[in-house]
Formats: sequence, structure tokens, C-alpha cells
Amino acid sequence: MALVPKLLAQTVLAATLVALVDCKTSLPRSQTHVSEFTSFAQARDAIEALQARYQHLESLR
Repeated sequence: MALVPKLLAQTVLAATLVALVDCKTSLPRSQTHVSEFTSFAQARDAIEALQARYQHLESLR
């Protein structure tokens, strides 16, 4: 009868490890993005220059 508790413990351990690995893949990864704007005013002007539904892809690059 000692086999049942041991098997149960192994099953719980395996399930816990699978859950931890799955949680790790669900977390966001860190990213570093350096802005090309040198000032807040420059960034604000670029955003204000956008025109919804009228902007061409080439002008956004």
C-alpha cells in the first residue's frame, strides 16, 4: 500500500512542474527600445502630425 502515496506524490510533483513551466512561457519578455526622438516636443509634434485614415505608410517611416 506504500505505492499509492508515492505515486500520488510523484503525480502532484509532475503537475506542479508542468504548471510552473507553463506560467513562465505566459509571462511577457523584456524589450529595450530606444526612441529616435531627442525631446518631448519632437515626439509630441510627430504624434500631432498624424492624420487618422489619411496617413501613408511611407510617411510613417
